[in-house]
Amino acid sequence: NGIASWNGSSWSPLGTGLNDVVRALTVQDGKLVAAGLFTVAGGSSAARVAVWDGSSWSPLGSGLDNTVHALTIFDDKLIAGGTFTNAGGAPADYIASWDGASWSALGAGTDNSIRALIVYDGLLVAGGYFTSAGGAPADYVASWDGASWSQVGTGVGNYVYSLSVYDNKLIAGGSFTTAGGAPAQKIAAWDGVSWSALATGISRPYGDPPALTVYDGELIAGSNCTDATGQYTGTPAAWNGSSWSSLGTGWTGSISAFAVYDGKQIAGGSFCGIGGAAAMNIAAWDGCIWSLLGSGISGDVWYLAVYDNMLVAAGYFSEAGGVSVNRMAAWDGTEWSDMEWDYDYTPRQLEVFDGKLISCFRYLDLYYGSRHAIVTAWNGSSWSWIGNFIDRSQNQAYITDMIIYENKLVVTGRFTVPEYCITAWDGSSWGALGSLSPGGFGGLGLGVYDDRLVVSGDEGSIRDWDGVTVRNIGLNSDACDTYVGVFAVYNNQLVAGGWLDPSFGWPAGSIVAWNGSEWSSLGSGLNGWPVALGVYDNKLTVAGGFSVAGGKITAGLARWTKGTQTAVTITGFRASSVDGGIALSWSFNADEAIEGFKIYRSRRGDAAEIRLNDELLPATASNYLDKTAVPGEHYTYILAAVGTKSGEVRSAPAHVEIAPLKVALFQNSPNPFNPTTTIRYTVPRASHVTLRIYTAAGQLVRTLVNGTLSSGTKHVTWDGTNNGGNPVASGVYVYRLQVGKETLSKKMVLLK
Repeated sequence: NGIASWNGSSWSPLGTGLNDVVRALTVQDGKLVAAGLFTVAGGSSAARVAVWDGSSWSPLGSGLDNTVHALTIFDDKLIAGGTFTNAGGAPADYIASWDGASWSALGAGTDNSIRALIVYDGLLVAGGYFTSAGGAPADYVASWDGASWSQVGTGVGNYVYSLSVYDNKLIAGGSFTTAGGAPAQKIAAWDGVSWSALATGISRPYGDPPALTVYDGELIAGSNCTDATGQYTGTPAAWNGSSWSSLGTGWTGSISAFAVYDGKQIAGGSFCGIGGAAAMNIAAWDGCIWSLLGSGISGDVWYLAVYDNMLVAAGYFSEAGGVSVNRMAAWDGTEWSDMEWDYDYTPRQLEVFDGKLISCFRYLDLYYGSRHAIVTAWNGSSWSWIGNFIDRSQNQAYITDMIIYENKLVVTGRFTVPEYCITAWDGSSWGALGSLSPGGFGGLGLGVYDDRLVVSGDEGSIRDWDGVTVRNIGLNSDACDTYVGVFAVYNNQLVAGGWLDPSFGWPAGSIVAWNGSEWSSLGSGLNGWPVALGVYDNKLTVAGGFSVAGGKITAGLARWTKGTQTAVTITGFRASSVDGGIALSWSFNADEAIEGFKIYRSRRGDAAEIRLNDELLPATASNYLDKTAVPGEHYTYILAAVGTKSGEVRSAPAHVEIAPLKVALFQNSPNPFNPTTTIRYTVPRASHVTLRIYTAAGQLVRTLVNGTLSSGTKHVTWDGTNNGGNPVASGVYVYRLQVGKETLSKKMVLLK
């Protein structure tokens, strides 16, 4: 319940846990402190903060009256920050301290909520939504010295969600674009005197603030998407003090729409990468690889259409390819441009009818307090309304789909005016489609198959219409736990996807095909629901909330290839650090001959790939050892299978880190020796190195190494002579290695 502990091998609960969300954790006096939204801990009352002593929960006084977002320790007291205005029964505006016996306010607090706390340079620093602290101006970040509040410099330009300390600087992350009055994109550093940007900072979609921590000597920033490395990558990203690099390829995200443009399949959605390639919310598939369209789009892409030889994208975004836009943009094959969407509401659909681009939005009528669905058309120069849809029973009208059928624009959704849930526009007026109705309280999806219009309803119904006759083609028209939301025509069948419950008679797997008389499954289907269907290169593509398709693991994107030539599939690719380098191994399936394999490698912080094998590895190969990998580096590997028909098919990336070398000095061999022995030592990084031989009394005998060496394990032979070339006597000698500031020594015996 809200909290668990990991002992290195398994998870376990902490007592009976908490009754609501935990937002912050810290340790005080050897006990775990948890805070958040909860009001019960371990079965007892605990208002938003509680302590776990290893066996039971206990409250801290009477707690706080609202959510706690941050905890830290300052001046031997527990500090809590959040949205509360009362602590322990006394006023405490958004921040309070617990001294072990009672809660108290920190001065006059702040004028709005606190989201982050940290100790920096002997001061308590708070970040959040506030613009004053202790009654004085403090733009979103302020410090407390134990007696009074003060602003940190001139503050930052907007909300602060996270704080960290890196390279002796205070790091703030949030939704701001300025810090100290200068540009700083979502992240900035305070050195005690002034604010500075961290290169180009972080770009992210709305919603997810960057999280901050320090790991492996680098500052790690996590958010939905970043362009910290100069290109859009997945979260998180690492800052080494001078530049950003991505940690792997991050998370792909989700796809909402497909279209075909310029001979390529276009995918739009909310993602930072696709198919292992960096791509910001929109990408193109040419049958072999994914590529970015310009520099991508700054936010979610929900709909795609082709209009006037351009690809049009609509959704929730304000920038496309660096151009300021309002929720809609057009790609002409070279650059993005604004579609001059005139409304302060997000476009919900895209369709092309009668030479015009059609879209819609939900409009709030402030006078009546009701929602209308507005259909509007773009004629190449301006937008104009062509329909106002109303749901008189619910005042919550919306449109879910549009399609062209018999030279009419057909619209379905939830509305009662001008028709009930489905209507058509002939270019001058709206009208009913005979007795066709989606069923239930509204329509979900539209399709056209075998010259019949198909509509699905929100109670599991699917009906089709040929202009005269309505048929019910769903297996159960009143299955309220079943719905179909998307359609496509593929291989002479109507493919339908949605939430299909087999208990109502549907084939399992969330995706089915209708051949005109019966429904059938597509293999074993999906383990989640599809949200977009597309046909490209004679293959059906599906995207949605699933992780398995046809028994194969897939990140929400798959193709149905039954009856077509199956491309090479790399079913597994792994990388691991072993003695001697990085061991790579793989497995694959193929319905065609394989010419061989290529291995590509890139290093974190360096986007350039290098090919490791000049000649193709044989088609029978299943492993490879990279002997050139350097300790202390993070590598990304890609396996490419070269098929006779498919060409180069790339795997998902495999990531591996080689532990950094440490300064090491090994025992000489042989020992005792006469007259020669070999000394091995390890240099972790390029450094100045000396290796000298001394007598037991400390007198210098011989300098074997004195210069700058590269990293790695080295060896040198001593022939038992001094710096003058003369043999030395039998006895105990000391050999001393110095690498930078580190020194190691060992003894050896020369025995004649």
